[in-house]
Amino acid sequence: MKLRGPPGKRKAKSSGAWLGLGKWVIFLGVVLVVLFPRLDMLPRTINRYLNPNMLIDPKSPALVPLIEEFDRQRDLNWGGSALTDEVERFTYRKVPYRHDWNVWANVDYFPTVEETLEKGFEDCDGRAVVAASLLEHYGLDAKLANDFTHVWVETEHGSTMQTAGGNTAVVQGKDEGGINIAWGRAIKQTATASSWMISAFPLYRELIIILAAWLLLVGTRKSLQLALPAGLVMLIGLLLIRDGETFRMWSTWVGWLCLLGAVVFLWLIPKTAKSR
Repeated sequence: MKLRGPPGKRKAKSSGAWLGLGKWVIFLGVVLVVLFPRLDMLPRTINRYLNPNMLIDPKSPALVPLIEEFDRQRDLNWGGSALTDEVERFTYRKVPYRHDWNVWANVDYFPTVEETLEKGFEDCDGRAVVAASLLEHYGLDAKLANDFTHVWVETEHGSTMQTAGGNTAVVQGKDEGGINIAWGRAIKQTATASSWMISAFPLYRELIIILAAWLLLVGTRKSLQLALPAGLVMLIGLLLIRDGETFRMWSTWVGWLCLLGAVVFLWLIPKTAKSR
């Protein structure tokens, strides 16, 4: 016969579990709203990342003015890699870089050709969509590729719209049904990607997430003498991660250690107090 604890203890344990679940729901809700204030755009972004090449549209009416302008300056002898290089330079000039939160108010959005050209600014994904559509108009087979920090274009003549020294961690072919991940490269990119994305994201939004996590972990039963220093360590960790974007990778790893260590410490404070 299996013995159960007293009803009071079972009730307290169940209540604690529901309280913990409720805190997780609140925290994830805060993160979602901070990252995607325009929640209506999130389903579209997810769907387009699952099949990004559906956005390539060489027949888009919005592309016509760009094609006409490019034709006026194009050398008919351009072909292969020369054409991809010129399209890259032309796209960079016509679509200046701007982060998605400045264009769409969300941390990320994968736009169509029309959306990109209507805004006039975009980050790597919108620029890649425009470049791939132009290349397909000129008869090159183009497909979009992405890793955890960048979206670019692959052609039979090589990559274009690529970052310096960029490696493909995640690629989806134009007619392929799935996503192929090069896990070795993906793991190496994790630290760089986290630091770049966090450093590029507005600090005030990240502070909202840190504050929400701290308040939910502290609750009403924990000593501020312990909670305040832990919150300070969380803040220091965030700032160190942001500093890692300058390619001092030790800063990223130390930052994550501080941030996660402080979270674990705050989580364990009640258990420590009860055991005394």
